[in-house]
Amino acid sequence: MSGSDAGTSMIPALVQTIFREALEQGVAEIHAEPRPGRGVIRFREHGELREHTSLNPLTYSEFVNHMKALCAEQIVPDDPRLPQTGRLSLMIDESAEGPLEISLQTLPVHGGEKLLLRILQADSRDWTLDDLGFSAANLTLYREAIARPTGMIIHAGPTGSGKTTSLYAAVGALDLARKSATSVEWALERIIPDLNQHVVNRDIGGSFADSLRSIMRQSPDIVLVGKLEDTETVDLALGLAAGALVFGSIHTSDGASTLTRFTDMGMESFLVSSAVRLVCAQRLIRMLCDCKEPRPPTEAERLLIRQALGEGEPVDSLFRTVGCKSCNDGYGGLIGVQEIFIQDEEISALVVKGTSPGELRQVARRRGMRTLFQDAMTKVLEGKTTVEEALHRVPSE
Repeated sequence: MSGSDAGTSMIPALVQTIFREALEQGVAEIHAEPRPGRGVIRFREHGELREHTSLNPLTYSEFVNHMKALCAEQIVPDDPRLPQTGRLSLMIDESAEGPLEISLQTLPVHGGEKLLLRILQADSRDWTLDDLGFSAANLTLYREAIARPTGMIIHAGPTGSGKTTSLYAAVGALDLARKSATSVEWALERIIPDLNQHVVNRDIGGSFADSLRSIMRQSPDIVLVGKLEDTETVDLALGLAAGALVFGSIHTSDGASTLTRFTDMGMESFLVSSAVRLVCAQRLIRMLCDCKEPRPPTEAERLLIRQALGEGEPVDSLFRTVGCKSCNDGYGGLIGVQEIFIQDEEISALVVKGTSPGELRQVARRRGMRTLFQDAMTKVLEGKTTVEEALHRVPSE
C-alpha cells in the first residue's frame, strides 16, 4: 500500500475520533485550518478555540476532501475555488439512536481550505427562557412581549451569541399545541415539538422569502424566521407581524441599530415602528466554575462598575478564576448577557421621524433600558463571571 493510500485509509478513523471526542466534550463547533507545514483541528469550547489535533499537510488535505465528499450532492456551489456550504450525516456509534447531522462551510484561504463543521443538535438539552441568563426584570419584559398575539420579536448579535438557542427557547415557551406554528431555517439545530420546521432547500433554488410567501397562505399564528438577512425576507416578515407573532434573528449590535438597519434596507419607517415589539441584543460570556475564589476589587474596577450601575452600588467583593479538574481554566459553561429594547409609543414616533440609533438608544436608556454592559457588570457583581471576561465579550460604554 502506498503512503498516500495508507493515509487515505486512516481518514475515516480520524473523522470518527474527532467527532466522538467532540461529543464527549460537549463541543458543537469544529474548525479545520491550514497552517504553514501542517493543518490544525480546533474545538470551540465555552466560546474559546483550542487546538485538538495537528495533522501533516497531506493528511489535512485528505481530511478536508473526505468531509466534502461525505456531503455528496449537498454541497454548493460545485466549484472548490469558491466558498462552499454543505450538510452531511455521520454515524459515530452503532448504538446511537441515529447519525449526527453536520453542517459544513468551506473558505479558500492561503495554504488550502478552511472548514467550519457544526454538529446540529449536539446539545440535547431543552433550553428554557429561565436557563438563558435573563435578569428577573428583563425576563418579565420578554415574557410580556411574547404573550402578545402579533408583532415581531428579534434577537440581535454576532455569530455565536446564542440567538438560535434563544429563539427555540422562546417558541418552546408558547402553547404551540393550540397554534399554527412554523419555522423557516437553513438547518435544524433542534427539534421542537408542535413546531412545523421547514428547511430551505438551496440546492433547488429555495429561499427564505419564497418559503415565507408559502407560510403566509397557511394561516400562521407563530412564525420563526432563522435569518433576517435580505430585503425581501425582512419585508415579508414585517408584513406577517401584522397578523402573527414573528420571531427572527439578525446580525446587528443592539436594538436601536436593528430598527435603523431595516429603514436603511428600504423598509417603510411606519411599518418598522408598528411591527417590531422588542429587540433582544445578546452576547455569551463564560461563567466562573464553582472553584472560584473571592477577592477584593481594585479601585479601577470599583469605578468601572459604579459608572455602569450607579455610584451607590456596593462593590465589596469580586471573584477570580482558580482552575480544577472539572474546568482547567476556571470557567465552566456559558451564560447570556441581554439588553431588552422595547419599542413603545415614544420610540415608535422617533423611528418614523428617522431618528439616529444613538438618539434612540439614549431615549431607551432614559426610559429604563439596561444595556448589555450593565447586564454584564451585574453578572460580575453576582459572581457569575469576571471583569476581564465581561470586558472581553461585551462592548463597553
